[in-house]
Amino acid sequence: MAADHQNPASKQQQPGTSAFKLVIYEQENFQGRCHELTGPCNNVQEAGVEKVAPYWCCVDHGWDTSRPTDSQDHKIVLYENPSFAGKKIEIIDDDVPSFHAHGYQEKVSSVRVQSGTWVGYQYPGYRGFQYLFEKGEYKDSSEFGAEIPQIQSVRRVRDMQWHQRGAFKPVN
Repeated sequence: MAADHQNPASKQQQPGTSAFKLVIYEQENFQGRCHELTGPCNNVQEAGVEKVAPYWCCVDHGWDTSRPTDSQDHKIVLYENPSFAGKKIEIIDDDVPSFHAHGYQEKVSSVRVQSGTWVGYQYPGYRGFQYLFEKGEYKDSSEFGAEIPQIQSVRRVRDMQWHQRGAFKPVN
């Protein structure tokens, strides 16, 4: 089941609906047309998604959406080994398109987010599988959904209303 609109509808759970929905945006930074998928979908083009790639997606688990999703400060620490052990890379208020350029060539098996919301990417240049990191601790890569402990770039999730600098601006 898919719905298409400019802004997602209210996130309050309706009786008899699924416990989550996937929201696909056709432009980066969660902009442009979006499509809500609340059930099985073997082909997103059949669900009305015109632009095939790259997608910006988020999953609504039905959690309380009154919690803040943006922060002025962003800080994340990524560790080579599970349980916050081994070499680490600490990133404060910056997007990093390549860990290798900063001398970090290790795997990422655990993550501590001290502030802000982040998206981690499997490959440099913000490519590959994406992992959403909110404030908290992820002791093992399985806790953030990675089959292999590989993250090679990260970027902050920022609200364009508060962070105009560096924000994507669609051109008509």
